[in-house]
Amino acid sequence: MEYCRPDDFDGTKENYSIWGKRMFIYLSSPAWRGTSAQEKTSIVLSYIRGPRAGHETQACGDEKQDGEGCQWDYGRFWEMLDERFADRLQAVKARCQIYALYMDQCSSAQEYFEKLEVYMHQAKWEKETPYTLSVISTHADQSLVDIIHESAASRTGGYRYWKEELVRLNLNRSKRPRGISQLAGMSKDPQASTGSEAGEEW
Repeated sequence: MEYCRPDDFDGTKENYSIWGKRMFIYLSSPAWRGTSAQEKTSIVLSYIRGPRAGHETQACGDEKQDGEGCQWDYGRFWEMLDERFADRLQAVKARCQIYALYMDQCSSAQEYFEKLEVYMHQAKWEKETPYTLSVISTHADQSLVDIIHESAASRTGGYRYWKEELVRLNLNRSKRPRGISQLAGMSKDPQASTGSEAGEEW
């Protein structure tokens, strides 16, 4: 598999998120296996250029350099880039999108979770928390949520359990023949049917 080299980053905040992901994936490829964290930091710096990037970012700070290159800790270096270039409004927007997203707006439970996880990543939202499960159980199909609550596993199951169960139940429901659903709906109100038939006799 060939990993594409990312473009240079010029300091435009709107482009940072995509550029950062591409750069991280690029340096995680087998071609860079064995490369030290110090060398990777220097490689990342070589892709940051332009007046909006800031001299201190390109130079990595005089106090962090020596004859062998940049001395920033690789993880701390990415944190520094996030602090400087990440779009803070993106996280706020993503949280709003999480609260506005409901399963019935999507074609399936699978699509719901795909969108949800994109927003959670952008918002830096923790998956494995009681609050996250509360949001999901409120925004999902309530008939499916009721089925899950009947299981003892729902009391201890985390995000992955809820996701797998909702996707499975939603998929099973979509496979049911349409005629069965219609008959089930007709059988719920026998008095209405009787009344209708009586009206026809008159």
